[in-house]
Amino acid sequence: MRVVAENVLGSGPVISARVSEDGAQAFIRWESVTYKPTNRLAATRELMLTEAQLVTGSVIGQLSPIERIRFTIVKQGRMLATGENRRGGGVIVMFSKEIGGGVARPTSSKRDPDRPRGGEAAREL
Repeated sequence: MRVVAENVLGSGPVISARVSEDGAQAFIRWESVTYKPTNRLAATRELMLTEAQLVTGSVIGQLSPIERIRFTIVKQGRMLATGENRRGGGVIVMFSKEIGGGVARPTSSKRDPDRPRGGEAAREL
C-alpha cells in the first residue's frame, strides 16, 4: 500500500500505512505534497481534496480487497485533514480549522464543456 501511495505522492511522504486484520480497511497517514501556506484557502482545499482522491483512489484501484481507506494528511506535524474513501462511495475530506474546517466531497466527475478548466488551484500554480 505504501508503494502505491508513493507512486502518486513521490518517494518519502507516507508516514504510516497499515491494513486491518481482515484486509478490508486501510489506514494511511502522509505528509501533504500540495500544501503551501502561501496559497489561498480555496486553492489549498481544492489541492488537498485532489491529493486525497488520487492517493486513496490509487490504493483502492490497485488493492482489490480494500473496501475503505481512512486517512490523515499532515504538514510538519500539524494535522491538516482527515477523511475516508469507500469503494464505490468516493472520498470525503474533513479539513482542520487552520484551512477553513468543514467537510468536502468532490463535485460530479462529469465535466461541463462550457466550464473553463482549472479552478482556484490552477491559478495558484
